[in-house]
Amino acid sequence: MTQTIKTDALVIHSQRWSETSKIVELFTPNMGYLKVLAKGALRPKSEFRGVLENLNRIEALISLRETRGLQIITEVYLIDAYSNIREDLNSTAIAFSILELIRAYVRYNENARILYDFTVESFYALNQKTQPEPMIFLLKFMLFLSEYLGFGWNFNTCHVCEKPPQSFPL
Repeated sequence: MTQTIKTDALVIHSQRWSETSKIVELFTPNMGYLKVLAKGALRPKSEFRGVLENLNRIEALISLRETRGLQIITEVYLIDAYSNIREDLNSTAIAFSILELIRAYVRYNENARILYDFTVESFYALNQKTQPEPMIFLLKFMLFLSEYLGFGWNFNTCHVCEKPPQSFPL
């Protein structure tokens, strides 16, 4: 049975599949990690052209079938291309590192709304250049991701001497 869903997504990775089509890896709020086939994406007049690129935030119409490992994307609209991130090499490296962490730790068909929202907020702030040092975004994301995955942090007590820390290195 085929089901069509409309969802926001971040493009994690895309690769050529045939002469005219692409396989695109998406990070969605309700489906988690998702691989889709964009038929005709490489044609010169395709509506997918330039939209299904890494780091873009999109709104997509996806045809889902449980028996199919590769879903079909039928429509796509660009929400944000994060153009300021792409203009700065350090910001680009940070953003792609975050996408690789998502690719490694988010699973298929996993509700990841909290992580998705945090990622979008991080990319928005990185795009607006609200922090002078982009590496802070990666550190914050890694801390958030580790807590999301179940590894809690306690910065109130030193685990060696069990006293409150005198200074904080971050």
